[in-house]
Amino acid sequence: MVSMVTSYPFILSVTPDTELLSGRIDLLLEAPTLSLPDAIVQQLNAELRKIVDSPDTAKRLIDLGGEPQANTPGEMQRFVENELRKWRSVIDARKIERQ
Repeated sequence: MVSMVTSYPFILSVTPDTELLSGRIDLLLEAPTLSLPDAIVQQLNAELRKIVDSPDTAKRLIDLGGEPQANTPGEMQRFVENELRKWRSVIDARKIERQ
């Protein structure tokens, strides 16, 4: 994950104490849908971690204002679940029509 955390006044007026992540770069694979064996998911994750952790890549991402961070598949799943829960509560509280 590459995250650049920015506070936007409008978003904060809707959801106080919320940080909006922008400029994210994620690789999401729905293993059950794609029937990817866990070994392949783990191998892809290991290779991507090497790339993100490489000094050249990390420097470039930092130069672009990012924060290099490689997550495990489980961490990414928890992040997505938390984001879905957070934004669903905003949508429900504000009675925003789902499209």
